[in-house]
Amino acid sequence: MTACSCSGSRDVRVLPGALSLILISAWFLSPAAASAEENIFGANVCGYTRVYLPPSNGLVLAAMNFRPFDPTLLGVFGTNQLRSGFFASAADKVIFWDPATQQYQQYALRNTDWQFHGCRNAQQWTNAPMNVALSNGAAFWIQSPNSSTTTNAIVFMGQAVESAGYSSGMISGLQMRCYGLSSEINIQDTHFAADGATPYILYSQADRINVWTNGGYMSYALKDDGKWYPARNLPEWMLSPPTSNVFQLGQGFWYQARNPFVWTETNQYSRNL
Repeated sequence: MTACSCSGSRDVRVLPGALSLILISAWFLSPAAASAEENIFGANVCGYTRVYLPPSNGLVLAAMNFRPFDPTLLGVFGTNQLRSGFFASAADKVIFWDPATQQYQQYALRNTDWQFHGCRNAQQWTNAPMNVALSNGAAFWIQSPNSSTTTNAIVFMGQAVESAGYSSGMISGLQMRCYGLSSEINIQDTHFAADGATPYILYSQADRINVWTNGGYMSYALKDDGKWYPARNLPEWMLSPPTSNVFQLGQGFWYQARNPFVWTETNQYSRNL
């Protein structure tokens, strides 16, 4: 699998070969190491994607499209990617949406023990560390502290998903999701419509996807022709052609389902691994 293109606020590489782990480490030290990416081969395919967190309460809706080598907060972020703090207010936060409780769960890196702690309240912050799991297919917010003044580049890396497909149960209501395979995909090429997503002539009654980009949401809904259309307002819904939005590596999104269904996708790159 050759190197992918870069797009927007995300830099993407998918690296062939088990030795790419060594190459990734070299990339942190020297960007010139990337020139050797396409010449390394081995048993596994590894890759990385990089997202950029704006300063001063900035947000990025991120995602894990690889199988992490260590599927925990510490394993994915380490201790030197996110800003840490003695107080949670000084640290970058990783924020998960719990659809069962309809609440956010928040975690940050405390610089007294270099462990992740819950930070929804002061009691959580002083409690024992919570190195929760963060597996392939996870989507989550990352938020910078109000005091921050610089953009933070954050790298996700792991093995490319090698399974023949991906499936995820969708509940009625809101949920954070991402494309669970290690590639980008056009929203029109997803299997949502075929798998049971609800289309409708009115966007307010159809399944919707909200994508956070450039500090605001783009919204899409499924029309009764089985295609996704921009849906932030009625004129946009009525007058716009079908969207060509692409879910990038490292990009999560909100999905609002009208009815439960099982979302499945077929691995389109497995024959190239």
